[in-house]
Amino acid sequence: MPLVEQIDRYFSDARHRVELSYRELEAINFDTGFRMRLQDGVELRSLTHPIVTAAQRFSQNGLEVITFSGLSPIMLIFPIAEPRYAVQDYVEIRYVLEGEHYIDLDGTVERFDAGEICLTSSLTPTREVPDKSRCTVLNVCLERSLLDEELLGEVTLTPLQAYLRANVLRQSDCRPFIRFSPLGDNLLPGPAEMEFARRHPEQAEGLSLIETELSFLFGESHYRMPGSEAILRGHVIRMMDRLSTIYQLDREQHASSDYDDVLFASVDGFIAANLDCVTLDMLSDEFGYHPNYFNELVKRHTGATYSAYVIRLRIGRSQQLLARTDLSVDQVCRLVGYNNRGFFYRKFSEECGMSPAAWRKRSRK
Repeated sequence: MPLVEQIDRYFSDARHRVELSYRELEAINFDTGFRMRLQDGVELRSLTHPIVTAAQRFSQNGLEVITFSGLSPIMLIFPIAEPRYAVQDYVEIRYVLEGEHYIDLDGTVERFDAGEICLTSSLTPTREVPDKSRCTVLNVCLERSLLDEELLGEVTLTPLQAYLRANVLRQSDCRPFIRFSPLGDNLLPGPAEMEFARRHPEQAEGLSLIETELSFLFGESHYRMPGSEAILRGHVIRMMDRLSTIYQLDREQHASSDYDDVLFASVDGFIAANLDCVTLDMLSDEFGYHPNYFNELVKRHTGATYSAYVIRLRIGRSQQLLARTDLSVDQVCRLVGYNNRGFFYRKFSEECGMSPAAWRKRSRK
């Protein structure tokens, strides 16, 4: 079932509709997951748990928020009014399930469409724009401590994951928000996703990879059964994995460290480390993209097709081996990934203008 349908069911199944502010709910000791206090006209927000999720729906009637009392969903209703700025001491990840979401981030109104994600840094002045927003949004709010080395050290460092750790999450105070957009159809489901779909077909149907983790996070954060905190941390790690593999950073915000550059550097390193056996299928298994994507990626960065680029690297490696070792030409041929000696000789001669034996002789003069 698509996640938006799951969230819509919470809204329709809510047994109580409450028109109280967060501060009024606090006064009656109702834990919504958030604490609020007003200071100089600005609302200061903090969390009552390390991980808090919330489903929001913006409509002509105002803002509706789903929270829970035990296992029962409760709808909080906030009528349309001129919202004030809020500053939070946590990181917020907003996933737009449907519609158009408008947010005033530090004085600039930004629009986010269905499928996009906004990661809002802590201490960013944020204001809702309910008169323009017509959408359903799922929010995941994280204490800053959750994004430290201990947690992120569990994340496998694919190119964008390393970039997130080094340049985004640890420097989040330097920019008010980060926009993530889906990469599109080039991504293939990895083993974990295929195994999940096999074991839970009723949940996997209609869910994107990021929605799978958000669905678990939303349910677990509200039900809070024994062991919930450890489970939630695990799903936060997986959510970061999803952000790092199936989403791209907004290119305008991060033009100097474009994701393509980071990804190509990692792909190039993998090819170089596996020259004797590398294939497009291996790259797909390692990085999760369709094989055709790597041909496009290599061509953008080198001007050559994937096959031509791999040949260039293999001939370069064979030149080094011929010049620096006493390995036979046949041994060098196999070490750089060629089982066909004739093909190796032909490609080497085309690239170098001479045979491997002639290259060795010349390089040792």
